[in-house]
Order: sequence, then C-alpha cells, then structure tokens
Amino acid sequence: MTESSNMKTPIRVIVVDDHELMRKGIVNTLSRSGEFTVVGQGANAPAAVELAAQLTPDLLLIDYRMPGDVTQAIKAILHDFPSIRIAVLSAFDDTDVMHEMLALGVHGYLTKGVNAKSFLEAVRSIARGESVSDPGHWGLTAGEKEVAELVALGLTNGEIAQRLSLSEATLAQTMRKIYTKMGISTRLQMAIQIRSIQ
Repeated sequence: MTESSNMKTPIRVIVVDDHELMRKGIVNTLSRSGEFTVVGQGANAPAAVELAAQLTPDLLLIDYRMPGDVTQAIKAILHDFPSIRIAVLSAFDDTDVMHEMLALGVHGYLTKGVNAKSFLEAVRSIARGESVSDPGHWGLTAGEKEVAELVALGLTNGEIAQRLSLSEATLAQTMRKIYTKMGISTRLQMAIQIRSIQ
C-alpha cells in the first residue's frame, strides 16, 4: 500500500463571511490543520448559494449576520444540496438564534469567540455527521453536552453511564474529550462552567 493511499481525502469547505479578516483567519486555521481544503470563499448570502451550486462542498461555514438573506440562503442550500453539512458562525452567543438555525436544519452553530482548537474540534464533529449545538461553548457535540450537563447536576459516572446507556469505558473517553475541549481538569470545573451558561 502506498503512502498516498493511506492519506485521508481532505474535507472540502466553503467559508462565507463578510468580514475579510475573520474569513481569512478561519481559512488559515482550516488550511493549517491539513484536514480541510477551502475550495471557495464568499462575503454575502447570494455568494453562499452560488458557491454551493458550483462547488458542492462537504461543509459550508456561513456567517449569520452579513449582506443578503442568510436564512433563505440556508434554506435553499439545504433543499437543493442536502449532502452539504452547514455550520452557522455568529459573533453573538445567542441561544434564540441558535435554536432558529437548528430548526432550519443546520448541523452546527459556532460563535467566533472560540479558540482555534475548539473551533477545529467542532468543525471536525460537524463534518463527521454530528451536530454541535452549543453556541461558543467549547465545540461540544450534543452527546458530550448531555454528559457535561449531567455532571453539572451532580450525577456520578455510574449514574450517568446508566442513564445514557453507556459503558463506563465509553463514558470515560467522552469525559476526556470534554476536559480537552473545555480546557479543564476536574469535574468541579466542568460543573461550574456548565452552570454558568444555563
């Protein structure tokens, strides 16, 4: 087997954001990871639809607030190109907007204040088919967020594993991922941070 046959095909991404510096920062972060290829960039909602039609990427990262009707653009892309995963980017930590976007059928909602590591973790999760629905909060997947919320309620690992029908080993692996994404090392830190956003 050749070395090239062992390499994963990069995830093809379009980034649409009207703030040029933000867009370039996102593009650079994705490109440096080696896992993503940015195949198109745009600065408004009509460009998102046009680029999606021309390039059919694996993933579209689209800013929530920019020229054009972003909601209509997302609806059109989801309807015409259901294979494209969509993550909405926002400068605002707004749960109402998050719920509105998720109700449309997008696969993730990320605030721009996350660090590069958490951003990449979240984008990887979305590209893999998971949903990331906690605005700006460390890029936790829906399953990881559920575990973290149960920790915040004071449940033990045994109680969480039983409630979620997980093995202790799977739960321990999930906890390690949560610690890494949140940049913490204890259950108490997790509980405090999760309670701060509820």
